[in-house]
Amino acid sequence: MDRLPISEAGLVRVAGVLAVLGGILWAANVIFGEGMEGGGAISGLLSALPVMFAGGLAGMYLRYGIGSSPSAPGYAQGFAGLALLAGGFISDAAGFGGGEQLLSFGLVILAFGMVLVGFSYLKDEPMPRMNFLPLGVGMMIPLTLVLGPVQILGLAASALFGAGWVLIGGALIADASGARKD
Repeated sequence: MDRLPISEAGLVRVAGVLAVLGGILWAANVIFGEGMEGGGAISGLLSALPVMFAGGLAGMYLRYGIGSSPSAPGYAQGFAGLALLAGGFISDAAGFGGGEQLLSFGLVILAFGMVLVGFSYLKDEPMPRMNFLPLGVGMMIPLTLVLGPVQILGLAASALFGAGWVLIGGALIADASGARKD
């Protein structure tokens, strides 16, 4: 039996679906406040977040390319941050300790990477009408940390981080086969 080749547009659509699911899962965790120790269905799925966000980041790379110079290190930082995030989830699940620090550091590294990609996208404009999204998503993590003491504002910024991933995923799904701007 021959396998059907998956086109680049198909991969971008799958990446978009992963980003949407990751954003919804993140926002649901914020809204219902389960966290890792909640024991509910949402907390059980949280360890899949780095994979979902990595899929969205890979879809952005496949669909829109690297662009100008700040984007290449931004993608590298984004993937490194997601790897640290995954390490934090694994550390928490295995009971090694230090998982919370890895999770926090991974989120900050991911945020810096998304900001770099966002600056490049604002300059190069590869996305249709939403070039601000990577920058906006990247800025939500530091805002969450700064606004954290005012709980409702910190929760709102964190929920907007998830909503940003939903929008990025939606853009990838809708524009999967568009003409790439290089």
